[in-house]
Formats: sequence, C-alpha cells, structure tokens
Amino acid sequence: MVLALYSLITTLAENSSMAKTSESTQYHAKKISNLPEIIRDGLHLYQYYGLTRLYLRNFDLEKAKICLEKLKNSTPRDISEKLSISLQKELLPKNSVSQELLERCRKAAAMAHENEQRYQICRELITESSEFEWPYMILAEEGYTLGESSLKSQNELMHKVLSFNPTYKPALSKLEDVISNQKYLEDRKAAAIKAASVKNETDEPSSYQLDEQQKKHIAQFMVKKKYFLIDNKGKLPFETGPGVSIDQRFSDGLLKVSVRSEMGSSEIQFWDKKGELKFSVRAMTTERVSEGLVAVYSFWPGIRGSRYGFYDTSGKVAIPGRFSKTEEFKDGLAAAEICQAYVDRASTWGFISHDGNWQIEPIYDDVFSFSEGLAPVSIGGKIGFIDKSGIFSIPPIYDHARPFSEGLANVVVFDHKNHALIDKYIDHQGKVVFERTQIIPADKPLAELRSKGILSAYSTTPRHEHAPRTDERSPWDFHDGLVVDMVNNKFGYRDKTGKNVIDAVYGWTYPFSDGRGKVWKDKAFGFVNKQGNLVIKAKFAKAKDFSNGLAAVSTDGKHWGYIDQNGTMVIKPQYLEAEPFAEGIARVAVAENTPEK
Repeated sequence: MVLALYSLITTLAENSSMAKTSESTQYHAKKISNLPEIIRDGLHLYQYYGLTRLYLRNFDLEKAKICLEKLKNSTPRDISEKLSISLQKELLPKNSVSQELLERCRKAAAMAHENEQRYQICRELITESSEFEWPYMILAEEGYTLGESSLKSQNELMHKVLSFNPTYKPALSKLEDVISNQKYLEDRKAAAIKAASVKNETDEPSSYQLDEQQKKHIAQFMVKKKYFLIDNKGKLPFETGPGVSIDQRFSDGLLKVSVRSEMGSSEIQFWDKKGELKFSVRAMTTERVSEGLVAVYSFWPGIRGSRYGFYDTSGKVAIPGRFSKTEEFKDGLAAAEICQAYVDRASTWGFISHDGNWQIEPIYDDVFSFSEGLAPVSIGGKIGFIDKSGIFSIPPIYDHARPFSEGLANVVVFDHKNHALIDKYIDHQGKVVFERTQIIPADKPLAELRSKGILSAYSTTPRHEHAPRTDERSPWDFHDGLVVDMVNNKFGYRDKTGKNVIDAVYGWTYPFSDGRGKVWKDKAFGFVNKQGNLVIKAKFAKAKDFSNGLAAVSTDGKHWGYIDQNGTMVIKPQYLEAEPFAEGIARVAVAENTPEK
C-alpha cells in the first residue's frame, strides 16, 4: 500500500541517487544544530511547551523528550498534562524508531532546497518503516503543481498523514486546498468543453483586461512626485539627485536611500545628515539603523533563498543571514523569527543579542520588541511579559497585550463566563492600576471585538494584523502621561490613575506628542493641551502628530505645510506629502514637474 501510495508522488520528483551534500544543505544542517543547546531549569510550563514543540519541529527527539519531561513536572499539573497530551498527539512519533532513522529524517528535513534528494530519503524511510510519521510530514509540507496527477498524489498523501494524526492542521489545510483546486480544474475543463461548442461573437474584454484598462485610466490622473528633505526652516539640508528614493525619516543619524543605476540595478545606501554616504549594501530590502545595526534581507553566501541578517554602520556583516524575519534592536535585543522549512512551517520568535546568538529561545508564536526591560510574548494561546533573561516577570494569562509605555501596559482579558471584556492597565509587577469591564451582548462573539474598536482590544497582537510598526504610535499606550479614552463612542483622555482628565467629547482623539493631542471635532482636526484646552482650532482637513515641535497640516486636504505649537504656519502649505520631523529633518514631496527654487 505504501509503495503504491508513493508511486503517485513521482509526479513531484524523479527518482535520483543521493548526491553529495551541497553548500546550502550544509548551511541548513548547521541551522538545525543552531537551536538552543542548553535546556534551562526553572522555566514556565508554557516555555517548556514551546521548547518541546521547537525541537520536535526540527526533529530533535532527544531534546524534545527532555523538555517534555520538564513540562510534565511543571505546575499547575492540569495545564501541564493538557499541553503534554497535545504535543504527544500532534508531533511525537507513535511508534518506536531507531536513532539511525531519526538522523536520516533530520538530514532530509535539512535539505530545504534539495528536493530530489529529500524525496529520495523520505521514500526510503517509508519503505523501511511505513509507520514512521515524520517522513510523511516532511513531504506533506511540499508544494504541488496544479495538475490532476499532482493533486491526486497530494490527496492520497494528506489522508495518510491524517491517519497518524487526524487533527494535524497543516495536512487538513492542504487537503482543503487540494479539494478546492480539484474542483477548479473540473470547472475549467467543463467550461472549455462548453466554449468549444458555442461560438463567441462578442469582443468584450476579460476581467484581467478590464483591470489593466482601469489601471491605465487611473494612471492618467496620478501625479508623479519627487521627494526631498527639509529642515525646520523649510530649507534643503542637501540635494538628493535623480534616481534616488529616500526613506521617510532618519534613524540613529542615518537615512536609508535606494539608488537606481542606469543599468536598472538598485543599491541601498545610508547617508548622514550632510548627505554623505556612510555605507551601502546589496539587498532586496533593509530596516532602519537601530543601535548601530541594520537588518538586511538578502541572498547570503552558502544558502539558497533569502534571509535576514545584520550589517554594522561600517558596511560589514555583523550577524550573517539566517532568520526569516527580524525586528530592529531595542534595549540591546532584537526579535527574530527562526527559519523552519518543514513540519508545519510554524513561525516561532525569540530574541538575539548584538553577537547574533539567541539570548531568549525562539519558542514564541508572536512577540513585541522590548520596552522598559520587558517584552510581551504569546505562547500557548496566552500573552505574558518576559524580562531580558527570558523569565516570565508577568505570567501568560492575558488574551491581548501592548508593550509598556511610561510605566504601564495595556492588557485585555476575555471573561467567557460572563461574556465580558476586561480592559486593564498594569505596572511592571503585573499589579492592576486601573481597569474597566464591558459586558458584551450575547450575540456578539468575543473574538470579533479585536476589529470593532471596543476599548483597546483591536490594537493588540497578533503582530501582522494589529501591532504598530516601530515608527507608529498606539493610542492605547501612554504618551505625555495621558492615554486615549473612549466613553459612549466619544473620545477623550485618561491619566495614569484611570481618571478621565479631558472629557470624551471628540469624534476621535490621538496620542499626545510634544504637549499636544490631535482631536477630531466638527469634521476637522485641531489640537488640545494637557489641560484639555483647544489651543489650536479644529480647522484642518488633514493633520499629523507633533514631532520636533512641528506638525504637518493641510487646510484644503491637498497641500501640506507645518505649524508650530501655537498653531502658527511656519512652513507654508506647498507640498503634496509631508512626513513628521525626525531628528530635525522631514521628508516632503512636490509634483515632479515643479521648478526648482
């Protein structure tokens, strides 16, 4: 039966003899051993759960069993038992397997870009031990072509995986895709037969052609813009020249610049505030400089595919590329996502130090960067706060959470029993400083509240849906000692005791900055001071927050200028775009054909 099953998989790869291990394979084999080597004592049970899952996903059964045993001995026992059972059902082999088979399976998993060799090893393992789940799981993660034979083989394979583990989510998800694509092919075939028998006399464009026509039509009215920098007097600190694309703001005294050559290739450069080149990198993209390092997404020697690594400000490699995603360094640590090209392709995050080593194990489903010495992390479906040693200072008991700001962090708990949402602000010890409970109508699922603007739940994790980027400011964090407040769908501000200090009378309020809070009143933007006085009248169609003492505003909704904290227009409205000032410089845009002054 097994051999018959895998004769179907020959559509994915031809049989081939084992070749010598390539340079990319050596890299990935090293990557597996790059997991945490030391299993620490005294961790939280959810951390042992995450470590067990990490080692199982990387086919390191020996370390996984050590972590699993520590998990079983953790308290409370009812939760540890539940987590242990879920791991045993999902990833642990159900039957005894020799160490030699395990090593060969790990070798196959490491061949992320050597598909033929990978398939060959998995087929051999299945032939020798048809009840060993892991080779099936490796093959279950591979892609497939949109053809009948490929879809049929994948259908068979997913059912085999599910025979070992009926709840294995990657197999269930792929089986759903396969069935959907099979129906798509059948519909295509039926449509082709029908089309062949009916003469089409219309010249109507296809939906794709319509899309292209619409794009061309829209493009006629799109204004091409040129970007440049200004100082707080509206003057140019330096010229950028043609073929140059500049980032929105300076960071650590450096500006990211993309320079396109006449040959069409692009290079990312970093300039200082005099417009002088400090260093450059060849990369697809980079983050901004932070703590003297910049995250770079590029091809790296010795591997296939692209990864994130770090360069220093002299243009030298500081941390070789081996991460699938990274964030900027904060408080000496950077969040990084481990590369996993097998099992269930799960994203797991940890924190690296400036030398590139894992300081906190990559076991978390999601993380925020460190702030005030603590970082919110998600694991086991709950969120808590870890310190820089990776120990939970505040246990994972929350459904959502924000990073600390000015000594307090916003957390949310769903009270399923009473169908309520409890919105809290806690201090560094996890003590609740103030909270508010809102009863939710029984016909509204609690999970939907994230996107409904109920209290602060919608602004929290997960990262890719709700988490602000590093240069964005959340209204649910404290700024200048105040935080946005909502009462009966109107907005004001609260202080750190939870007291409403600026009445909730506005259509919307935004985070304070430079002693001013942007508010929406009578269909226009204005600014209040910390006493709640409207010190800059609501008369702007568009406005951005204050930064470096200035705020970008637009009266007509088209042309931007800058006002000071008294509301005086100090840089007249003349730009089609205007970014907030950072480190004394702002990016602006004018029409491309605007004559130079």
